[in-house]
Amino acid sequence: MKRFLNIILSVIGAFGLCSFVSCNMEAVSVEDRIAIFQSDLNTSKRSNLYQDFIPTIADYDALKTPSSAFDSIFPPAPPNYELTVMSESQPVRSNPTSIVVVEVLGPDGPYRSPYYLKLVMATDNGYDWTIQTLSANATIGAPLGCLGWTLLYQ
Repeated sequence: MKRFLNIILSVIGAFGLCSFVSCNMEAVSVEDRIAIFQSDLNTSKRSNLYQDFIPTIADYDALKTPSSAFDSIFPPAPPNYELTVMSESQPVRSNPTSIVVVEVLGPDGPYRSPYYLKLVMATDNGYDWTIQTLSANATIGAPLGCLGWTLLYQ
């Protein structure tokens, strides 16, 4: 009986360890974060939008009130927003950020659709990518280094 109990406890312990390890191995990639951000923009309550940003940014607490933080720049859908990655820089050891430019199709706010967002992405835990800064540009085909980017959140 004691041996049977030890086997059961070992199996439960191994299962628990595997579950714990696998949860930590599922990282949120840059592409995943952009898809989550798009999904959060397209929800009616938008209460999870602040979670797409890195918690250390200055605007983080203001982003927790989505109607005041997002609705003037991103009018609530419908129609839904569609974000398409146009370019992405790869992080390097000396600069572990990724700069992504996405084209935005959706409701017109201060910018007429299509317009562009530049997202500087970073990780605060080494594996989950979040938005560090968000800028907008109304220039069609806006290259990454061009002037005219308006910083929205940092």
